[in-house]
Amino acid sequence: MAKVLVVEDELINQHILRQSLEQQGYEVEVASNGEVGLAIAETFLPNLIICDWIMPHMSGLEVCRRIKSNKMTSGAFFILLTAKNKVQDRIKGLDSGADDFLNKPVDPGELQARVRSGLRIYDSQKALRQLAEVLQKKQ
Repeated sequence: MAKVLVVEDELINQHILRQSLEQQGYEVEVASNGEVGLAIAETFLPNLIICDWIMPHMSGLEVCRRIKSNKMTSGAFFILLTAKNKVQDRIKGLDSGADDFLNKPVDPGELQARVRSGLRIYDSQKALRQLAEVLQKKQ
């Protein structure tokens, strides 16, 4: 079962995302801010993270940077949840390490499709890392 971490400060959005993801059969953990999200990520080791961009104390961009710089969590597929839609914002998000974006308000069908797509990419990258380890050991 794939593991998904949702980092979102708004309770209603937490509930909507959790419910939708659990109905799809994913194991879901929820954090209400970036600091808690980082702590959960290190123990839960999610395959995919959905993180709100704009949160108090720590932005989703900073959460993304820290996730991607931590060897334990760097492989997680990272989706930034945002109402921002300017090209400059997307570039900033991608430069921070985000793998994809999901616009607010969240469309349930798009959420399902982006999560499925992200998990396919996660699985492919994991298989490549494992193959590289096997090849390295054989050399």
